[in-house]
Amino acid sequence: MGITIDMDKVMEANAPYNKLPSHDRNDAAAMQYLIPNWVYDCNKPALVR
Repeated sequence: MGITIDMDKVMEANAPYNKLPSHDRNDAAAMQYLIPNWVYDCNKPALVR
């Protein structure tokens, strides 16, 4: 595509994220806004409860 990624800049931009205590996503609050009492279940699609 004719572009070059500056990996030093990418790593610099990623550094604040790596300093966070947890890297796990927690989408439960957003989903509970849509579906009260929603909990993650890997066997069901998110909006089929």
